[in-house]
Amino acid sequence: MISPLTVLRRKSIVEFSISLEPHVKSLHLTLAYQFPSNQFNALKQLVEGLDTSHTGANWELRLYSRDSRLATKQVHKVLYPHTPREPDELELRIGDYIYLSPEAIQNSSDGWVEGISWLTGTNGYLPENYTERTAESDAWTMHRTVPLCDVVSPDLDPPSDTVDGAAGLRFDLPVPNSEHDIDSQETLSIGHAEGPHQQLVEDIQQQPQVDGKMKDENVPADKLYELMKKRTAMSVIGDQSEQGGRMTQEPDGVVPKRRIYVLRHGERIDFTFGTWIPYCFDEAGNYIRKDLNMPKCLPHRKSTLWQRDSPLTNMGRYQARLTGEAMKDAGVKIDHVYSSPSFRCIQTTTSILEGLGLKESRPINVEPGLFEWMAWYQEGLPEWMSKEELTAADYNITMEYEPLSKAEDLKGQHQEGLEEFYQRNSDVTEHLIKSTTGNILIVGHATTLDTCTRHIVGEKLRSTNDMSRIMQKVPYCSMAVIESADGLTGWRLVEPPCDPITHTNNNRFDWKILT
Repeated sequence: MISPLTVLRRKSIVEFSISLEPHVKSLHLTLAYQFPSNQFNALKQLVEGLDTSHTGANWELRLYSRDSRLATKQVHKVLYPHTPREPDELELRIGDYIYLSPEAIQNSSDGWVEGISWLTGTNGYLPENYTERTAESDAWTMHRTVPLCDVVSPDLDPPSDTVDGAAGLRFDLPVPNSEHDIDSQETLSIGHAEGPHQQLVEDIQQQPQVDGKMKDENVPADKLYELMKKRTAMSVIGDQSEQGGRMTQEPDGVVPKRRIYVLRHGERIDFTFGTWIPYCFDEAGNYIRKDLNMPKCLPHRKSTLWQRDSPLTNMGRYQARLTGEAMKDAGVKIDHVYSSPSFRCIQTTTSILEGLGLKESRPINVEPGLFEWMAWYQEGLPEWMSKEELTAADYNITMEYEPLSKAEDLKGQHQEGLEEFYQRNSDVTEHLIKSTTGNILIVGHATTLDTCTRHIVGEKLRSTNDMSRIMQKVPYCSMAVIESADGLTGWRLVEPPCDPITHTNNNRFDWKILT
């Protein structure tokens, strides 16, 4: 019942216009250990003095263990699968955790580090940016759970009080059975100073008092829900016509601010399926779909070329189209479009433009200068599709566009330093700012959101480790937006006009498990 109490602390917070969010994460209790023996009695008295009869929470004692030999290692969870190409490489599987040495990460010059698999115990080299650091406790082994107290609240259904989940908010998040219920959930879950939380408190204040008074802690859960349903119209989802243009529409008489929208491409086939080409092309080089998330067809080219220039999955194209539709709903106007030459970026750009309704009117300018860090391509550049090939495959490409950096210019830059990489991407952005007017759409890679904007907004160059950490937090179709009042100077990062896309992994199903 901590969440209702948090919302209802009206007497002390309303006058200061402070909004409190319902508590949605589970609490935890940290026990003292390895303390000096002369402190035992004092600690024991503190524990014995605790009154757990009115906590309103269920406490558990959980017994975990971990390998002491890995105490100095960092725990990373696998973000993308990786199939070893060399004998000393480590296979990465979704759901596995990798133990990495901080020194190995710090000293790595190419992003490859040696790690140990939590699932198999094997070690090998892996791309560190395929993983993300997580809490060490994620890789602990739980042996036993012992309840410390049995607290049953009349307003909280115990089976629904799940850990770290929406079901834990029983008082305001019942199982939705209609669109109206879903809107109501959003209303109370995401509030602000002048939003549903404050209005809910005001509604409670206006309710008739029972027996001359109504205490915060005695407000029943069903009453809270009824009050919350009355505020459905204030849901953060709201009407698109009211909220859609919150960033992009200016008051009458105000000169519109110029904006640059920088996005990462959508979900790619190779990161989703690992080694896919040997299974999806026959001896004659014909493409055969092996999963519903794979495209029905691909432009005809030598199959080995897809190995280093991966296309999108169907989900990746859908991600991009959803993003474009959301941008359109938000009133975003795009005047010029630029994309990295990678096929996944061309596909993403096209799907975004489809969502915006601009596929036919906004041709894509292919700019090799937006490509990734050349230090990751020691074997040479991928062989990208030409403008003619893209046009033949029904992509709207500007044939006469002269890129700032040509593919030939990149071929000799295998030793490109990080500063040079940032400068190359930043030069493209600066060139586009000076040579065009209006709003610009740039589609590139995970690093593009930072490399194309950081220098423009006046920030210092990042280190290799900082850039790697940034990459890990840039999922597919992420968006960065910079704006300038006069269109040339004073650029700053601003909130994107639409929400990001979040979804879970969906592992491949094998029907044979049922046999």
